Order: sequence, then structure tokens, then C-alpha cells
Amino acid sequence: MTNTDDIRSEGMSPLKRAALVIGGVLIAVFALGVMAGYTKAALEGGSFGWKSLVVYLVAAGLLLGGTWMVRRGVTKFALSKSPKMREYQLVVLGTCLLGAVLGGLMQLGAPAGSEAGLNILSYNAPISPAVAAVMLASLPLLAWLYYRWHKTADEHEQAAYNFGAVLGIYTYFFASIGWWVAWRGGLLPEPDGLAIFWAVIIVWSIGWIWHRFR
Repeated sequence: MTNTDDIRSEGMSPLKRAALVIGGVLIAVFALGVMAGYTKAALEGGSFGWKSLVVYLVAAGLLLGGTWMVRRGVTKFALSKSPKMREYQLVVLGTCLLGAVLGGLMQLGAPAGSEAGLNILSYNAPISPAVAAVMLASLPLLAWLYYRWHKTADEHEQAAYNFGAVLGIYTYFFASIGWWVAWRGGLLPEPDGLAIFWAVIIVWSIGWIWHRFR
């Protein structure tokens, strides 16, 4: 089993470190998306006013806050001396970095004049073909990173991952069949596959983190 003490920082638990880094990256990417989306919408509308200033100030504050969280989370971070643990750490960092880049591309890739400029939170909003091509081309790299993670993660990490995976599978089963039955009974709108996908990912991640750091 690899030694997880190598990734601890002074006075900071691994859970707090992970929360700071992941939360900071998400906040920073969201802030950049807000700036890009609002700029495109404002350019399309041909006007920048005091509301624009408020939006940019809030987004800048979020960006600074997210950057501070990431910097705080990686302070005094040192790679392990163990080759296997070092590769594990690099794979995790590489996966987070790739996810942040792809998230930023998705936010920035909405064509001018589309509804995405006004509603950056809509996951059905169109993106440019070039951005879509880059994201699709990155999937083999993401698959390789996942493969290397499975080869380098220790037994405790694998057990936490499997625990979250089981919760995710149950979430998919009950959410998909429950939503489908409710839709056929006229109680809910037509099932949204992507919404169920994100529900699975969120439950999986929570289960993984809880089992990993409890």
C-alpha cells in the first residue's frame, strides 16, 4: 500500500486540501465562463453599462477567490519519493488540470449570438465545432489517465472508489427507472439523460470522498 502521508500538508487534512483545490478550480472556471459569456452577450447586444461593471467585479472576485483556494490547497505540496505514489499524484493533478481546461473550453466555446451567451449554465447550449473536436480528441488522453490511476492507486483508494461506484450504479438504477415511470404517469417531464448522468457522478464522488477521508 502506498503511503498517503506523503500528500499531507502541515496542519491540513487531505480532505480539506482536495476540497480547496477542486472547489477553487470549479469556481475559477465558472468565473471565466461568466466573463466570456457575458462579454459575448454584451457585444451581441451592442451595449456595456453599469450592470456589466457589476458582473465583471463579481466574476473577478470569484476568480481571485478560486485562485486563492487552489494556491492554499497546493501550498507546501511535495511529490512523494515513492515512484508509484509520485505517478499517482501526477495522474490526479493531470486529470484535474485536463478537466479544468475542458470546462473552460466548454464555457468559452459558445458561438456568438447563441443562447449560451445569455445562459452559460445551460448544458444543452451549442458550442463551436472546433471546441467540440478538441474535447472529443482529449477523450483518449482522459481514458489513459484513468487507466494509470487504477494502476497506481492503493488499496484504500480503490476501495473508496468502488464504494462510490456502487452508490453511483444504484443512483442510476433508481433515478432512471423512477423518472421514467413518473414520466409515463404524467408526474414529471421526459427523463433527461444528462441530468441523471450528473446525479450519478455527484453521488459517486461524494461516496468516494466520504469513504476515502472518513
